[in-house]
Amino acid sequence: MRHILLSIVLIGILLLSACAPTTTPPVETPSTQQQTYTLSISISPSGAGSVSPLSGQYKAGARVTLTATPASGYTFDYWDGDASGSSATSQITMDSDKNVIANFTQITYDLTIDVVGNGTTSPPAGIHSYSLGTEVELTATPEIKAGNLAAGAVT
Repeated sequence: MRHILLSIVLIGILLLSACAPTTTPPVETPSTQQQTYTLSISISPSGAGSVSPLSGQYKAGARVTLTATPASGYTFDYWDGDASGSSATSQITMDSDKNVIANFTQITYDLTIDVVGNGTTSPPAGIHSYSLGTEVELTATPEIKAGNLAAGAVT
C-alpha cells in the first residue's frame, strides 16, 4: 500500500509539472531609438521668401506646421511636393522623408499708356507690367505735320 501511495504522489507531481505554464525568459533586444525622417524645404524662385521651420530631422508621426513668408516684392503662391494648397501655412505628418517646395510669385504693377491725339510713346501705348522698384522712362513724341509749322514753332 505504501508503494501505491508513493506511486500516486509521484504521478501527481509529474502531472502537475507537465500542466504548469511555462515561462520563456524575455529575449534581449538591442535598445532601439525612435524612427526619424528628413524634411527638405526648397524655395522657388531662390530668394523669393523663406519657410519655417527649416529643413531637418523630425520624429516619426510628428505633425509639422510649415509657414511661408514672402520676401519684399513677392507673394506666396502655392506648396508643391509633399505639401499642397495655396495658404501660407500647411501641415504635414512625418511618416516618411518629405520634400516640400514653397512657390512664390513676384508682385507686378501694370502701367497703362494711352495716347490722346497724334503722336507716339515709348514704351508704346498699351498695358505694361513691371516689378516693384523698376524705373520706367516714358517718352512722348508729338506727330509734327507740315501744316502745323508756323515760323518754326510747333502749334
